Amino acid sequence: MFTLAIKGRVLHYPWLSFLTLGAFLVLCGLCYWQVERLYWKQNLIKEINATVSAAPLYITNGEGFRSIPEFHRVEMTGSLLHEDALHLQARYYKGNLGFHLITPMRLEDGSIIFLNRGWVPKDYKTNPKVKITRPQGNIHVIGLVRADEHPRSYLPQNDPRTGMWLWQDTQNWTTSLNQKYPNTAILPVLVQQMHDGRKDDGFPIPQDVHFELRNDHLQYAITWGSFALILVVIYTIYTQPNPAKRRQKR
Repeated sequence: MFTLAIKGRVLHYPWLSFLTLGAFLVLCGLCYWQVERLYWKQNLIKEINATVSAAPLYITNGEGFRSIPEFHRVEMTGSLLHEDALHLQARYYKGNLGFHLITPMRLEDGSIIFLNRGWVPKDYKTNPKVKITRPQGNIHVIGLVRADEHPRSYLPQNDPRTGMWLWQDTQNWTTSLNQKYPNTAILPVLVQQMHDGRKDDGFPIPQDVHFELRNDHLQYAITWGSFALILVVIYTIYTQPNPAKRRQKR
C-alpha cells in the first residue's frame, strides 16, 4: 500500500516529485560532505596540537627546515638583518592596527631565513613611546615554522615592486632579498617567534601561539539534514490525497 501511495503521488505530481527528489539528494549530499569535513577538521586539530606540543628541534642550517612540518617548534641561533626587515601589513593586536615585523635571520651556516618577530603599532616611527628592539650579534630564538598564505583571487594581493606585503609570501621575499645577497643561500622559510627565549617585553610583540580552529561542521551537517527532513515532510503533506475531493469524485 505504501509503495502504491508513493507511486500515485509521483504520477499525480511528476515535476514536483522530480524537483523534490533532486533537492533531497542535494541536501543529503551536503549533509554527508559536512560529516566528512567534521572528521577531517578533528584530525587536523589533533595533528596541530601534537605538532605544537612536540619538543623543539635545534636547527643550525637552512637545510634542516626541509623536513619540518608547519607549526613545529624550532630553536635557532643567528643574527638579524635589521636593515632588510619588511612589514606584513594590516595585522591587529588587541584591536589595534599595526604590522608584523619580518626580519631576515642569518643562521650559523650563513644561510638566511625569515623571522616574524611580532606585532608593532602602525605609528611606531612617530610614536616616541614605541621603541623597537634591534638586538645585535647572535641571538637565541624559539619559534614555530609557518607556511605561506594563499588568499583568494578577489582579495588584495602582494606587490613586490612597491614592498606592499599583505600576506605571508616567502617565495617573493626570497626573490627580493636575493638581489642584495646573490651568493647567499636564502630559503623560503618563515619562523614565527615566541616569547620563550626573549629577555624583554618591548616591541615587537610576538604572536600568540594558541591556535583555535573553528569546527562548526557538526552544526552544518545537522542543518542540511534537517532541511532534507523538512522537505520530505512538506512534500508528503502537500501531496496528501484530500478526502473531501475523493468523496466528491464518488
